[in-house]
Amino acid sequence: TALRASRDGREVALSRREFELLATLLREAGRIVSRRALLRELWGFSSPDRVETRTVDMHIAKLRKKLAPDGARLIETVRGEGYRLGVLS
Repeated sequence: TALRASRDGREVALSRREFELLATLLREAGRIVSRRALLRELWGFSSPDRVETRTVDMHIAKLRKKLAPDGARLIETVRGEGYRLGVLS
């Protein structure tokens, strides 16, 4: 079952993981959320420091695409640190 989010009156269908990822970024809006924190919180990795995976990046890319045209600006990559949900004016 797809979950839905709304942006500017437009509904966007999201997978459960995409929805959880967006909810986490919304909860921490304006603050950097590390990949490690996302792996621990959403994927249940107990030792995310030891995990070499691009799963977070892949899900962020899918989420940005679904939130287009502003997805890339809305979800900012903070190099070496993680991701931050910004606010578009």
